[in-house]
Amino acid sequence: EMCIRDSGKSAEEAARSSFTGVLVPGTLALVTALVSFVTLLLIPIPMVRELAITASLGVAYKIVTNLVMLPLMASLLRVDDKYAAAQEVSRQRRSRWLRGLARLAAPRKAQWVLGAALAVFLAAIWQSHDRVVGTLQAGAPELREDSRFNRDAVSIASNYDIGLDWLSVVFEVDKAPSEVACEDVALGQYQDRFVWAMQGVPGVLSVASFSTTMRQFNEGYNEGNPKMAAVPIDPMNYAALATEVARTPGLMRTDCSMSAVHLYLADHKATTINRVVDAAKAFRSEYPMSGISIRLASGNAGVLAAINEEVEKSETPMLLYVYAAIALLVFVVYRDLRAVLVCCLPLTIGTFIGYWFMKELQIGLTIATLPVMVLAVGIGVDYAFYIYNRLQLHLAHGQTITKAVEYALLEVGVATIFTAITLAVGVATWAFSELKFQADMGKLLAFMFVVNMVMAMTVLPAFAVWLERAFPRKRPVRMIGALVH
Repeated sequence: EMCIRDSGKSAEEAARSSFTGVLVPGTLALVTALVSFVTLLLIPIPMVRELAITASLGVAYKIVTNLVMLPLMASLLRVDDKYAAAQEVSRQRRSRWLRGLARLAAPRKAQWVLGAALAVFLAAIWQSHDRVVGTLQAGAPELREDSRFNRDAVSIASNYDIGLDWLSVVFEVDKAPSEVACEDVALGQYQDRFVWAMQGVPGVLSVASFSTTMRQFNEGYNEGNPKMAAVPIDPMNYAALATEVARTPGLMRTDCSMSAVHLYLADHKATTINRVVDAAKAFRSEYPMSGISIRLASGNAGVLAAINEEVEKSETPMLLYVYAAIALLVFVVYRDLRAVLVCCLPLTIGTFIGYWFMKELQIGLTIATLPVMVLAVGIGVDYAFYIYNRLQLHLAHGQTITKAVEYALLEVGVATIFTAITLAVGVATWAFSELKFQADMGKLLAFMFVVNMVMAMTVLPAFAVWLERAFPRKRPVRMIGALVH
């Protein structure tokens, strides 16, 4: 910006001018990024909250380093006339295609740009309905599908009636410990019905439970008679077998107050876990039994199910909080509702395009990718701040909206594109990581950085021009305080 806006000035004068020029949009950009990370604290998952705290501190330090220390260091630069002249030539060369880009905001072309953006937006909304919360591959989600561990996991689940993923359902007797009787056959029979129902759910390889073990014990104590492979209905016989089963770890408490059903799954894909959890909840609601509660769930698949539920529940509120913070900050600074619309609309389109991208690349919404989407909103709006801030300045100086758009893109267009490419290239290298979740984060972040930049460079100017023509201002634009530079 020093070279573009302040050619002919000394390094110190250019640094001062640049500092005042980026103070407001730069502060807005970093504060929105900070807010986006703070909202992650709403997710009751310790790992995500630790990430939120660490990232928030990093962004807070950026306010000092980028907005204060960088201009101070730039003021110490010594630029000779030859270098300044070369930069001026480069600026003139870049201005040609930037003016071509600005022509997309001409009134007639702006309508076509907005029409295309609306079509893409509607398509992205339609496609994003099918996105999945959770992992979409078998085996460990941290590793790639072709890793040794994941290939072994698939082989074990395919060739044996047991998998590496299990979901445990707990049956709890709603009585005081002194009132629980191990002779009560209702628990065993009720659990047996549950096991029978869950065995037919696709994705369930096998079931190990208190009731199935009692069946085996009853058959064994009756000379292997297959007719006796059932839960006893005689209270005394039931109590005796319950005592034996309680010695097996992980199936029943010694006081018979709690027992478990372990469902071994083919994988822990989100679709598999959701199907099994939905079946368990359906049984619980359709066949309730007084005095017995079915509680979900433990095991690694149970933990993943709980995480997926929290991620799904937290996604919309967090994004709404971030958008609300952006809208509030923009309105407070510019005191104009159209500024809120112009800054937020391209960002919204970019967010739904990101969901579409996740669906096409089979990237599930997890505790790794949810922060990426929130961060993409917080950082993606930065481009809009820089462009709109310059746009408002030129409108305040009496320029028409089309000329204001042209001058704004000439001044900050290259910086916006360069920033997006720099950010995207930096995280795109994660795509080569052996850790799948890191590769997914890298691809998604890089895509979101570029998409939000494209939206800011095309849709934002077109929308600003359309708003000016559709709803003319009743009063001229006036820049206040630190916005004037």
